[in-house]
Amino acid sequence: MAIRADRRYTGRVVEGSLYQSNNKKTPGFQLLIDCEDGTAEYTIWLTEKNKDRARRDFDTLGVTAQMLTSRNGWTFEIPGAVAGREVQFGTVIEEYGGEPRVKVSWIGKPGAANAEELAASVASLFGGGSSEAAAVGYSRDSREPQDLNAALGGDDF
Repeated sequence: MAIRADRRYTGRVVEGSLYQSNNKKTPGFQLLIDCEDGTAEYTIWLTEKNKDRARRDFDTLGVTAQMLTSRNGWTFEIPGAVAGREVQFGTVIEEYGGEPRVKVSWIGKPGAANAEELAASVASLFGGGSSEAAAVGYSRDSREPQDLNAALGGDDF
């Protein structure tokens, strides 16, 4: 089967390596990702303009800042760190050389990690912070329900 467009997949990185585009000689880091429908390629472009997105992608892949600043990191550590890593990715259809093709448009952490990050982001939107667990009736240490009256500082519950 072939990778299809406009889909979200969960896959595993087979390998990653430094790459340079043929036309403009732009540096990148290319990933091969296996999933249920086949193998997909994703390139993290290593340019000033794409630096923030590249950092986010490498964070998703478990790559540390120390690895990013080391020659050995690019040669040995980063390829080793990304191999076997589970990721989610999305696909789109793109025209290249006059022909349509399916392209990986983004990568992210698998569902469970994303759910935690999403919950923290939404809690922050509504003013939550490190003490939000207590505000919703959970102990920070055990995540066990607490007395809501005590947690919220009132006796209306």
